[in-house]
Amino acid sequence: MKKTFEYDDKLPALPLPTLEHTLERYLDSVRAVVDDNEYANTKKVVERFAKGIGRELHEQLKTNIEKRQERNWLSKWWDEEIYLKWRLPIAPTISMTGFNCLVPPETDSQLTRICVHMYACALVFETIREERYPISYVGKHPLTMHQYKHFFNTCRIPHKGCDELMSVFRTVSEDPRRPPTHVVVMRNGHMFMFDLYESNKLLTPPEILKRLEDIVQQSDQSPGLGLGALTALPRDEWTKVRDHLYEMNEQNKINFQRIEQALLVYGFDNENAENLTE
Repeated sequence: MKKTFEYDDKLPALPLPTLEHTLERYLDSVRAVVDDNEYANTKKVVERFAKGIGRELHEQLKTNIEKRQERNWLSKWWDEEIYLKWRLPIAPTISMTGFNCLVPPETDSQLTRICVHMYACALVFETIREERYPISYVGKHPLTMHQYKHFFNTCRIPHKGCDELMSVFRTVSEDPRRPPTHVVVMRNGHMFMFDLYESNKLLTPPEILKRLEDIVQQSDQSPGLGLGALTALPRDEWTKVRDHLYEMNEQNKINFQRIEQALLVYGFDNENAENLTE
């Protein structure tokens, strides 16, 4: 069986399409949503662009790619321009992923669902870390798997102007020492942390469930400070607040690092949605 990341350094670099090809694709996409007059005008604008500033920009892009010598010239730009430079609050305006499949499906089984999710994610964590996770293919052609290294121990760190995607996940071949395996649970304004492993062995689902039940019992005694809500600020505002808290004292710095390097972070909501729209 091939290792998960075996092909990542062997795949061909992402080619830069010609300016002509890109503009042809653009006109094809426009054709479906405009009338004949609008299309004719758009085509004239595209032709002027191709002979003028478009050619200059394309040559500049080629030069930048050659200087950076990146295998995927689009990846970093996409991450930064589409996600990391977004200055509005992340929730609910942007999300890198999501799912609507509840397992088990009962509405009163929040703890059970989270328990199952934690245990299943820990198994996936081990599989990816040991590079036993199967490679994705399109036909017979393997795809890069590098994004799987951002599934765990990864956090979006706020910075002024552009955030940073920080990850401490490492495969066994990269570092035999296991990355942090603790999870953070937020409930009723409190933050709790526990490790999914004891004596180098993964907790069983009943053991995980017992810890979650203890968290619910403790958090129900009184509301916490709700510091997690600060992450819903506009990104530049959250940057200032985080930097201030981070520099206040050493314990704050340690706590931030524990949260940001956690295997996973979970939020327990007290409200129930009646449908997927909510």
